[in-house]
Amino acid sequence: MKVTFTPPKKQDATSEQGIRVLYAPAKRMAFKVRWYLILILAFSPVIILLWYLGREWWLTQAPAIITTEPQLVVANGDGFIRNIYMTPGQPVSQGDVLMQFESPTLNVNIEARKARLKAIVLNKQLDELEILRILDGQISIAERGSREQEAIYKEYANYRQQKLVSSAEYASVLLSWTQSLIALQKAKVDKTQHILQVKEDHLTGPLASARHSLEQELTEMETMAMQQQPVAPTRGKVSDVLVQAGDWVFSGAPLALISKREDPLVLAYVQPKYLSSMETGHRAIVKLPSGERLAARVARPVELADKLPAQLAAPFEGEKATLKVALSLDDKLPLSLQVEGLPVTVLFD
Repeated sequence: MKVTFTPPKKQDATSEQGIRVLYAPAKRMAFKVRWYLILILAFSPVIILLWYLGREWWLTQAPAIITTEPQLVVANGDGFIRNIYMTPGQPVSQGDVLMQFESPTLNVNIEARKARLKAIVLNKQLDELEILRILDGQISIAERGSREQEAIYKEYANYRQQKLVSSAEYASVLLSWTQSLIALQKAKVDKTQHILQVKEDHLTGPLASARHSLEQELTEMETMAMQQQPVAPTRGKVSDVLVQAGDWVFSGAPLALISKREDPLVLAYVQPKYLSSMETGHRAIVKLPSGERLAARVARPVELADKLPAQLAAPFEGEKATLKVALSLDDKLPLSLQVEGLPVTVLFD
């Protein structure tokens, strides 16, 4: 059996042993308010701390990186980096040569074709000069023979007027002089034909075809050597140099990063379910590794990212599709934190 004791005060709080006791309501209310204020002041730090720590549980968090969206300059072949002409932070214009690239294989092929071309031209020139020397000798002999035959002819012509030689002897001398003139003209024609043949060979002959083929190959290789020199793809500044002078690089190896943005962006990678809230101008907070927080806002329409950056992706998460959200900072980022690819955290409201 349960026994309950009820004190008289509980039944009538304003009565004490039959005497009516009146309490001042205002004082009781002030007493309560004072205790409430004391409780609020006592627990407010805990409440504020819980709110500060717990707000990140209901805010949308996303991994992000700080970037100037640089363009990557890669090697166009296998070879050595002989010299580097730029440093990080240096401004560059589109087409500026960033470093000296040298391909040993290509250089050997270029020198070999130069040597073959030089040999073809030199040997042909020597042969042509030798033939011209022989033809000039034939002309000299024919001219000398013609002069001698002319002198003999004139002497016999004088004798014939004096009737000292027969007509047969005179005719024989005349024939010899005529033949010497014909031989001289033939020697000159041979030289002229040889010169024409040389000119034709320079254009259409077998050696000309070989020379043209070598010249074309040499031009293509020299053009390739020029195209292999790393150049700035756009106007901007050098964000980073990824190689050193003397390094051997393979085709496609990264060489440098060129940024055309002055102020860095924050690229956040958000799950697709938050697409509706990622509108341009939407505000967010960027949490830096140092703990500092910076205000930011969505700078442009959301894009679909095929994979996370390497510095953000956990094992086997590289191919996970996410939304790429670009945010611009309201305040200028300190130079000490303008590190390409620096991981940060973004909190969206």
